[in-house]
Amino acid sequence: MGGYTFGFAYSSIMTAALTSALAGTAMAVVYVAVLRALRVREFEEFMEPIGRRL
Repeated sequence: MGGYTFGFAYSSIMTAALTSALAGTAMAVVYVAVLRALRVREFEEFMEPIGRRL
């Protein structure tokens, strides 16, 4: 994404926001996958009411 070379993310405010949104989404997906893989009890308790509503 052009970290030190002032690439895509530094082109404009819109591309910076897009880059941040994409990176944040990818990080959240990986975080949730790791929590589920490790079977973290607190995460399962958090997701239980949400799962029932869906």
